[in-house]
Amino acid sequence: MTAPHVLLVDNDILDLELAKRILEDLEPAPCVTTADNGEEALAYLASLDRLPDLVLLDVNMPRLNGFDVLECLRRSARSAKLPIVLLSTSREERDVRRGLASGATEYRVKPSRLDALEALLQDLVTRWCRPAATLFSMPTE
Repeated sequence: MTAPHVLLVDNDILDLELAKRILEDLEPAPCVTTADNGEEALAYLASLDRLPDLVLLDVNMPRLNGFDVLECLRRSARSAKLPIVLLSTSREERDVRRGLASGATEYRVKPSRLDALEALLQDLVTRWCRPAATLFSMPTE
């Protein structure tokens, strides 16, 4: 079985590196690719033959924010069903509504505590990066 592939997009380099290290310490560890802005993320995704299993996308980024990236990805049939989780420091209800209305798989607030961030990333990878066999398994007799 190949390792799941996660694209992590965040313009805050410290947040990006911390999340990458946490993800790489998970068992099994996903293959993690990073982008520090929305334009870079879109260019990277366009270059791939096979999309990642999960995109973790910061909302507040300059030039092309997470909402814009999400909307662009959802307009394409190729990425319409790609699991995309918006991660933000914003707890504003309007941001949550906008993200979900734009097609985010989930909208999650970035935890301030390290243990909570570790638990969040583990949960997201476990839920969205399961092998296809477990996503569509047939009941056994």
